[in-house]
Amino acid sequence: MEKREEVTSTVDIYRHTPLRYLGYANEVGEAFRGAIPVRYVKLSYMIAGGYVLADTCNKSSLTSDRFKFKSEHDYQVASKFTETLIWQSLASVIIPGFVINRCCAAFNSFFKLLHVRNRQVMTTALGLALIPIIIKPIDRSVDHVMDSYITPETQRFLAALYHEKTDYQSYALAEAVMHDYNF
Repeated sequence: MEKREEVTSTVDIYRHTPLRYLGYANEVGEAFRGAIPVRYVKLSYMIAGGYVLADTCNKSSLTSDRFKFKSEHDYQVASKFTETLIWQSLASVIIPGFVINRCCAAFNSFFKLLHVRNRQVMTTALGLALIPIIIKPIDRSVDHVMDSYITPETQRFLAALYHEKTDYQSYALAEAVMHDYNF
């Protein structure tokens, strides 16, 4: 994860302060899904989405300040924006929300089969207890997928969009990328 945090030497408030917990708002909403109105679950996703967008804009702005030459500036900002948006969306919202939702559904079904009283309270408690357990494995998995697959493809795509095509090879690469992405 250090590779993504090289934008600034100061503390990253979106990753290393309590503000990071806003990214987990939707997991809390999913844990409480059976006990609260659905509008509050949706609100929890809006909070987490706002966190993702704030971090994405912050990282893009910091990157923008570092590059003064137009040719490299736009590419680097687009690259940081894309990488941060995808990473945060996967690691903070999509995957953990899905995991907590499915685990809580399974807990609830299991407790229903056993005729457990207060099954919703137990389901919610177990859902909340899972949140700190799933965070690091999900972050590491998203890091791996990003580093192995997503980042190379987005870099390839953005390079074709932003860099000058001065020779046949780079032109052919750009054409191949455009074809791959149906442009």
